Amino acid sequence: MKDTSYKHLVYENPEELALLSNILTQISQSEEGKKLVEDAEKHGTKICLSNNIRADGNFNDKTKILTLSSNISDIEKIATLSHELRHSQQFMKGIELDPLIDTPASFIKKQTLIEADAYMTSFIVAWQLKEKNMPEAWEELSKDPSISFKKFKELTEAEGKVTPNIVLKSFREWFNDYPKRDAYEANYVSMIRQEIKKGGELKGAFTRDADMKKEASKICTLGGECYLNNADKLYNRTMLNTICFSTKESAYNYFFKANKWDLLSDAKENLFNTYGLRIRPTR
Repeated sequence: MKDTSYKHLVYENPEELALLSNILTQISQSEEGKKLVEDAEKHGTKICLSNNIRADGNFNDKTKILTLSSNISDIEKIATLSHELRHSQQFMKGIELDPLIDTPASFIKKQTLIEADAYMTSFIVAWQLKEKNMPEAWEELSKDPSISFKKFKELTEAEGKVTPNIVLKSFREWFNDYPKRDAYEANYVSMIRQEIKKGGELKGAFTRDADMKKEASKICTLGGECYLNNADKLYNRTMLNTICFSTKESAYNYFFKANKWDLLSDAKENLFNTYGLRIRPTR
């Protein structure tokens, strides 16, 4: 395989360089993966390994640093790096995400948008690699499949190819993974806390609304075409305008202070009347 010669690798030894280069080279064998790598290089995204992160990988849009866990297998790194490269691409295309500027509803909607889309991208890369006789990433995803991957796998294997409609149906299925949604909301609360610790102000916070159709048109693409043309209708659904109980308990104090709500006012009413959010039933 031809070396990608990616310009922004950060490594501590030749072994790390070889590992990262090999994974990028594999990903680039897929049509979608090649574009991800090219865009990350244009964006100046630095890629490094670490054994000190809890997640399998993450992308910091402020520093443009993509960190890949060294604690997962080399095969798992393919899907994880594809996922995180999609995040780099999303921010390159202009998605904006700020836990203190965005309204809670807008932040959570955009967060689910970029995460569900990144999962779809990792599935697409794995499928395209499988079609080129490199099935390892696909087989790894199949071992303990998520709800959305089960749908993607079922539809692509039946159709024999990836289509925008398959991606859309799998994307929608992602929202039925409530533990995953709860986990991302917990991360949202952590991000608010971090911004406050860094000196972020609650005065005037949580005010920016999102146009979800516009946001989806930036990033939810397959072969250059948007697969989520009905994002505004999708995100108007009641269950996509909810937060879990633990998020409400953890974050309400920040919303309360920002809005100067009356101490005796009802929390559920405040969340719904101000942000259009309901408390999601426990699953």
